[in-house]
Amino acid sequence: MQKSIRCGCSTGSDLGSYFLLKKERSAWEDLKPIADTLKPPDLVNEPENHESTSHEWNKHLRNLFVHEGQLLSEFKNLAAPFYRRLWIACSRDEKLLLYQMANGDLANIGNGSVIKSLEARGLIIREPELAIANRSFAQFVLTAETRERIDLWRERLPKGSWSVVRMPLVILLVSILILVAYAAGDIFQAALGLGPVLIGAIPILLQYLPRMRHSAAVDQSN
Repeated sequence: MQKSIRCGCSTGSDLGSYFLLKKERSAWEDLKPIADTLKPPDLVNEPENHESTSHEWNKHLRNLFVHEGQLLSEFKNLAAPFYRRLWIACSRDEKLLLYQMANGDLANIGNGSVIKSLEARGLIIREPELAIANRSFAQFVLTAETRERIDLWRERLPKGSWSVVRMPLVILLVSILILVAYAAGDIFQAALGLGPVLIGAIPILLQYLPRMRHSAAVDQSN
């Protein structure tokens, strides 16, 4: 039987649910009014930094949500319109990186410009490792696009990059071999050496232009 995980501990002094909600809403100022909708009605006008207010709010949350996941899910649903606006403003590369991080993978430091852009807008933070701004936004990211669309993006980008790079590499390799053979003055040996390279290059030559056209077509459709 699966063991339940509560937002807070069983001790009366625990403020786990309250602090969880407080951390979620601290990511963006726009989330504060959303968090306030989960405040006990009789505490709406009370100062939040008052200790009794924090305890009452925590007690209210514990009564509403048995599991930590329930509280996060509800907050995500309430914040969904705001999160959607953030998501729409992201580039495809930024969305892919966010999706990667939401899945628990480490951010690729090779995406330096993407990381800087997301950090500047507060979508990811360092604590000290890179992380998505809050857990509810991470949950939103995992469902922001269909899996098929994400798979298409993830599958296409590496192949598109390699098909652009490998053609110049083949040309460079062939050119170097020709120069070496010419300098050595042994055309027969050069032909033997170039044979396998040229045979391997033929499929690349045949596939290069169609893949580039396909990549351009997908870019336009997305």
